[in-house]
Amino acid sequence: MKSKTLTKHSLSSLQSRLFTPNLGPPHFLFLVRTMVVLLLFFSVLIQPNSAEALCIDYSDYIGWETTFRSTVIGEVNDILVVEDIAYLAYGIDWSGGRLCVVDVSDPSNPQQGSLIATPYRAFGLDYVEPYLYVICADGLRIYDATVLSDPVPVGYLPMAGDPEAVSIRWPIATVVGSNPELSMVNIANPANPIFMSSLNWASGQAEDVKVVGDLAYVADSNIGLVIVDFSNYPTLVIRSSVNLPGNGHGIHLRGNYAWVLGQDAVAVLNISNPDAPTISNSTAVTGLAVDICFVTTGGWPPHTYASIATEGGTTHIFSSTDAGILVPECSVPGPYGVKCIAKDVDGSAWNYLFVGSHEQGMFVVNRKNLANPPVAGTIDLFTHQVTACGSTAYLATSNLIQTFDVSSPGSPQMLGSVSTPSGTTDMLLDGSLLYTTQGYSGLHIFDVSSPESPELLGSEPDPSHAWSLDIDWPYVYVVPGLSSGDHGLRVYNVADPTDPQLIAVEPGGWDFNSPARSVAISGSYAYVTSDSDVFLTVVDISNPAIPEVVNTLSGVGYAYSIDVEDGFAYITRFAGGLRSNLSVYNLANPESPMMVADVPVPIFSEKAWVIDEYVFLSCRYYLFGMFILDVSNPADPQPFGVVPTSARDICVTSSYLYIANNEELLIMPTQCGLFTGVEELPVFEFASLAAYPNPFNPRTTFCFELQTPAGVDLGIYDVSGRLVRTLMSGQQHSSGRFEVVWSGIDEGGQMVASGVYFCRLEAGDFRAMTRVTLVK
Repeated sequence: MKSKTLTKHSLSSLQSRLFTPNLGPPHFLFLVRTMVVLLLFFSVLIQPNSAEALCIDYSDYIGWETTFRSTVIGEVNDILVVEDIAYLAYGIDWSGGRLCVVDVSDPSNPQQGSLIATPYRAFGLDYVEPYLYVICADGLRIYDATVLSDPVPVGYLPMAGDPEAVSIRWPIATVVGSNPELSMVNIANPANPIFMSSLNWASGQAEDVKVVGDLAYVADSNIGLVIVDFSNYPTLVIRSSVNLPGNGHGIHLRGNYAWVLGQDAVAVLNISNPDAPTISNSTAVTGLAVDICFVTTGGWPPHTYASIATEGGTTHIFSSTDAGILVPECSVPGPYGVKCIAKDVDGSAWNYLFVGSHEQGMFVVNRKNLANPPVAGTIDLFTHQVTACGSTAYLATSNLIQTFDVSSPGSPQMLGSVSTPSGTTDMLLDGSLLYTTQGYSGLHIFDVSSPESPELLGSEPDPSHAWSLDIDWPYVYVVPGLSSGDHGLRVYNVADPTDPQLIAVEPGGWDFNSPARSVAISGSYAYVTSDSDVFLTVVDISNPAIPEVVNTLSGVGYAYSIDVEDGFAYITRFAGGLRSNLSVYNLANPESPMMVADVPVPIFSEKAWVIDEYVFLSCRYYLFGMFILDVSNPADPQPFGVVPTSARDICVTSSYLYIANNEELLIMPTQCGLFTGVEELPVFEFASLAAYPNPFNPRTTFCFELQTPAGVDLGIYDVSGRLVRTLMSGQQHSSGRFEVVWSGIDEGGQMVASGVYFCRLEAGDFRAMTRVTLVK
């Protein structure tokens, strides 16, 4: 039986009754009332099914604010923020670059300003009022930025050695690169910069530099840290060097410490003695750390945070101590191929980070709550697919489907398993039946009415590698993962789940050289996305046996996943490189979808899951993270929250968010506001949908049990899926056990023929089906 949940209203009512004056010793009554209220309070805190315990507001956590893409198609190699202006150094190819000026006075809505062409790729930036210094592959370029939004070129010095970064200590510009590794430029006259001297060192590959006093601290990707003394400028002398396990790709200085960024680690060095710097400690990160920035918040004592960007896309936030120790706080996923990171325009505190990549342009991160969203529980399995209903989760691994009791998410218990012929590419739960696609093994249907012993009922192979499916009972629609052969939309009649029948294949409507990727059913139409310029195909399925393509939509980039909710289609669209967009289509005219929104997202998403006013986007490869958008206005999707983990598949229920990543299944609280009411949604549980006698002649009795009141539909279908007799239609039933007799009569009052029939039950969100046989 479903446990009763204490609601806010009932708690408040009970509290008021407890504090209503009564007869009796006042001290004793006060003690009793106090103890009862405390017990109620703590019971609400620990109640596993309490809505308060089952949801959080993902928008409260550090996350994605917006993605800015300029008109430039290239990579952002460096970002510099001055007041309300962000300068982006772009590299297009080895023969071209751009300096992009962006107004970030409203970080949630960056506006592109001037776009200045550079003959070669732009790599590094620095600023000393009123001049902006830009390092390009061909040398140093100087701009007068008296008007920040309109920098004007004033000087240029060609330089050899593939320069990559610059640090200014006026009147000297220190430039690093490869052969020479370090160069000094006199910039006293910005219109006429003068090369002064250079310094090489063996096996050097300098990538970043910071200057303090008469010392230049150089991050070298082959060595680690090199300290150069130019107190006798223009004479240059190496004071010391330190070999670091992760080498050096970026550097930042604060006080007596240098943070050197490398592969899988950030090394912290004590540089109080430049002749003998020592490694103080190190912090592990995943992948190549490419840039770091520090910010100090207001208040007393002030608190310093370090933000470290990694090439894989994750930005890690740490608390930074005076001893150079970094204490992990949280992380936020972002675009793959990150190159740089900059803090917001406020110098004393920060609310935003600006992250540049070679795929997404600029990715804006907001601070908010410096913590990762909580995890309620985990299941240590390499999970490909996940779906859940009530207190049961269904997980597909490489060759198994496993069921788990997740009523206590902190300690999930495996219930049962069933083997599969190959990896599961998609699965949907419909009542007590689990439908899966299994590649060449095709469509498989499992009976999971008993989660302890799931059982394969029927299957049908697919030579086109079954990839994705959707259900409109008694039909299942499958799209293939291969473009060769009989590759179109496949329609199965599953009225008899033990013997699914392929009744139609629609081969037309999309590129024969590109496979379909996802399918969604809405009304009398199937919407199919595919790996081609024709990325959306609309198929009329009013007659499932004769599906007909009625429209195709073309565009830049192919579509991957699709979900349809409340008359809108949400499509994840690959936009080149690792760029991705969420495209929203209005389906008011189903045969002619109209795009109403097309917004960039920081991941290449392979699945969109829409529920209520939110869309959940997951990615399987390359990038790491699941992103949540608010689509209460489908024409204007807004970034809402993130979960910092890779996501192969996702499932959202009334209680939890299930994320299948590359190592485990994460069980997390759902987003508050997804469901109305304080109590969790009713979970309909049935002892069974049974029929007796079976086989029968001339009548049989169907029995079922409702744990919660619900409207019930009960119908009899033949093996072709045709409705034979309606036994109940939306009739409201209280909780309890019910019986319905069928005398073998159809809707016309005629006795049906001998054979197999199916009874289908729908009550709220629950569906069940049982098979009966009439013999004469």
